[in-house]
Amino acid sequence: MHIDAVSALSHFKEFAEEERCHEHNFVHSQCSRMNMMVTNMLKTGRATMPQSNAEVHAIAAVKSAEELPGLHLHHLTARRNLMMVFVARTKLNEAVTAGRQAVAESRSLLGSKHPMTVSLLLEFANATLEAGDMPMAEELLREAATSCVCLFGEAHMDSLNALTLLGQVCAVQQKFGDAQSALRASLRICRRLHGEGTPMTLSTGNSLAAVLLEVGDFDEAEKLLQHHLHWCEEIHGPESEETQRAAELLISSHERRWWRPPLPTASATANQSTNGDGIGNGV
Repeated sequence: MHIDAVSALSHFKEFAEEERCHEHNFVHSQCSRMNMMVTNMLKTGRATMPQSNAEVHAIAAVKSAEELPGLHLHHLTARRNLMMVFVARTKLNEAVTAGRQAVAESRSLLGSKHPMTVSLLLEFANATLEAGDMPMAEELLREAATSCVCLFGEAHMDSLNALTLLGQVCAVQQKFGDAQSALRASLRICRRLHGEGTPMTLSTGNSLAAVLLEVGDFDEAEKLLQHHLHWCEEIHGPESEETQRAAELLISSHERRWWRPPLPTASATANQSTNGDGIGNGV
């Protein structure tokens, strides 16, 4: 009887372990299917449709991943997808919350310098930018730009995107020195990866020129704008958006360079002197 009881207990434990494995595999499979479904909705643009149930599936995928013991890549994919679905549906506060959790989990599971963490960090920075949180976006983009250049080198699209966005965010916050540094690096990478006349190169050059105008460097701004205006007209035609922007910036540079404050008229001078010392109006 004792041997039979031990044997039965052993069989029960094996059965229970087998059941746990089946359940674990089922949850893994379920998470994988849900994540693939939401990823496909994001890629095809269906997540933005009013009748789309992408948000429901994304939340379900996160809850399913939470049933798994410990952190797993399914967690990161589910959180990332949820963030992107919220961005697509302009639920930006929810997107920032989901993104913050995704980045924290990715750092914990993979480390701060892992390519997946860095890519997620860049997407999270875009979400905070959409939400209008410029200081937070700048902080994230600085980290993303440094990590991208360190991991992939300068001549990589993630490095380029991070530096370009960082320059634009700094410019909006009137941090023109930092904006110049980031946009100069971005323009150099654009020319190396894409050549002179591509839309991204021309757009980045125009952004740098706008920053140069803000700090009063008219010579370099005009030289850059004239160079880009030639390419804009040659490749995209005189009516293209970047051609028009380059032309407007060039006109603005000429106006700022040669503008002088108007000289005061005689009557204005007389009024200022009599009103300034309290004498004259009544004399």
